[in-house]
Amino acid sequence: MFHQTRYFATLLLVVCWTGIAQAQSYDAARDAYEAGDFTRSLAILEPLAEGGDDRAINLLGVMHEFGEGVAQNTVRAIELYERAAELGNAHGWNNLGLLYQNGAPGLPPDMARAGDAYERGVAMGHVGALNNLGAFLENGHAGPPDWVRILDLYERAHAGGDLDATVNIASLYFDGRGVPQDQVRAVEYLRLAVAEGFPRAYRFLGYAYELGEGVPQDNDLAVQNYMRAADGGSSSAANDLGVLFELGSGSLQPNAQRSALWYESAIDMGNRYAPRNLANLLRDGGPNLPADTSRRFPLLELGVERGDSGAMVDLSHLYWDGEGVAQDYGRARELLQQAVDLGDAGAMNDLGVMFADGLGTAVDMPRAITLYRRAAELRDGYGAMNLSAHLMDPDGGQYDPVEGYAWCEFGRLYNAESNGVMELYQECLQRTSEMLSAEQKIEARGIFTNLTERF
Repeated sequence: MFHQTRYFATLLLVVCWTGIAQAQSYDAARDAYEAGDFTRSLAILEPLAEGGDDRAINLLGVMHEFGEGVAQNTVRAIELYERAAELGNAHGWNNLGLLYQNGAPGLPPDMARAGDAYERGVAMGHVGALNNLGAFLENGHAGPPDWVRILDLYERAHAGGDLDATVNIASLYFDGRGVPQDQVRAVEYLRLAVAEGFPRAYRFLGYAYELGEGVPQDNDLAVQNYMRAADGGSSSAANDLGVLFELGSGSLQPNAQRSALWYESAIDMGNRYAPRNLANLLRDGGPNLPADTSRRFPLLELGVERGDSGAMVDLSHLYWDGEGVAQDYGRARELLQQAVDLGDAGAMNDLGVMFADGLGTAVDMPRAITLYRRAAELRDGYGAMNLSAHLMDPDGGQYDPVEGYAWCEFGRLYNAESNGVMELYQECLQRTSEMLSAEQKIEARGIFTNLTERF
C-alpha cells in the first residue's frame, strides 16, 4: 500500500534583491498553474526558464509531460527535467524517476533509468525522492526488496515531512513487511498523518477500523474516516465506501443505493476501479437499486481506459460470449493480453483457455500451458487446475502426472473454495492418485511442498 509523490515547486531562501524579484515571479507562475491558468503560468515561466531559473524549467517539464497549456511532449519534458536537474534542482530528478517508472506516450517504462534518477534525487536530499525510491524498491523494481534500506528511506522522508512516507511506514507495520508486525504502532504513524489532515492517512485509518486492526473494530469510525478521506479528494476512499456499503460489515447492513452513489462519486474523482465495481453492482441490482445492464459496457470501457485489469477481463468476457455486443474473440484476446501485461493471474488463465481451445486463433498448447503456469504460480485456482489437467494428459505434449498432482494440491490449498471448484479438485486428486505409484505420490508431495515455499 505504498505511494509515491511528485514535486514541482519549492520556496527557496533568497539573499539578494534580484533573487527576491525572481522568487515572486516564480511564485506567481506557480499560483497560476495551481489555479489552472496555464496560459498565464507559461507567460511567466518561459522567460524565467530562458534566464536559467531551474524551478521554472522543472515546472515547464511538468506542463509538457501532462500537456497542460502546451501539447503533450514526453521528449521535451525529459529535456526540461534533465536541464533543471543539471542546474541543481532535485525535483527534476524526482520527476524524471516518476516519468521513467510509469512511462508515458511514446515512452515505455524504464526501471533502470527510474532507479538512477531517484538515487540522484536522494543524493541531493530530496524528500519525495526518498519516499519514491523506497516505494520503487518495495515494489521489487530493483530486485528482491532490501527492507532495511526501504525502511531507512521511508523514515528519512517521514522526518522530512513527507506524509506519504509516514503512511508507507504504517503499511509496513500493518503487514509485517520487513519489520515485526505491529498494528498498534502502524496506527500511531497514521494518527501523525491524520493530525496533518492527510486524506490517504484517513483512508488507511478507516481500513484499520473496518477490520479492527490496531484499533477496536468500529464500522461507524471506519465510515467517518473514509468520508474524511473522500472529502479530501481520495477517490480510493470513495470507492472503499462503495464496497463497504455494497457488502456490509457486521452491524452495517448492505445498502446498494448508497454503494452506487459512492461508486459514482469515485468515478467522478477518476478512480480506476469504481467503474467496474459499479458495473457489477448494476448488473445484479439490489433491494433498493434496480438492475441496469445498459451501463455495463460503457462502465467497463471506462475501467479499461483507466487501466483496471479486472475491467479488461470482464469486458473480454462480454466479447467472448457475445453478451450485449457482437462476439469477437480477437478483441477478447486483446483485452486479456492487456490484463496479462499488468500481471492479472485470472487473465493469464483465461487467455490460456483461448489458446488451448483455439478460439479465434490456431490452437497453441505450449503457449496455453505457459499461461496456466504463470497463473498457477500467482495462486490462481483455475490456472492451477488447468495446468494440472494438461500435465496429466498423455496427449497434451507435456505429460507429467507427478507434477500435475502437485499443482492440483497447490490450487486446492490456496483457491479451491474461493473459486467454487472444490469438487473438481477432489476429482482431480482422486483421478491422479489412481495413476500414481506410492513412490510417485511421495515425490508429488515433495514437489507440492516446494511449490508452497516458492509461491
